[in-house]
Amino acid sequence: MEIEDVSEVMENPCTGKVEIVTIDFKPGHGFIQIFANGDVYVEVDPFVLQQCVDGRAMVRNAEEKKLICDTR
Repeated sequence: MEIEDVSEVMENPCTGKVEIVTIDFKPGHGFIQIFANGDVYVEVDPFVLQQCVDGRAMVRNAEEKKLICDTR
């Protein structure tokens, strides 16, 4: 399984600020975005996970459009 490392500048969903992000794509698994400050955003079919360094977290079932857990 290959991992493709890409660095981009994107808006951080935790802070709303534009930051440098490293994007790992794992075929058969999904996308993992790791922002400069340590926030993590993951799209793993069918789930979307967001972990913020300030302790906030969110897990959502994208297929069913249902929020499973939100600590905000």
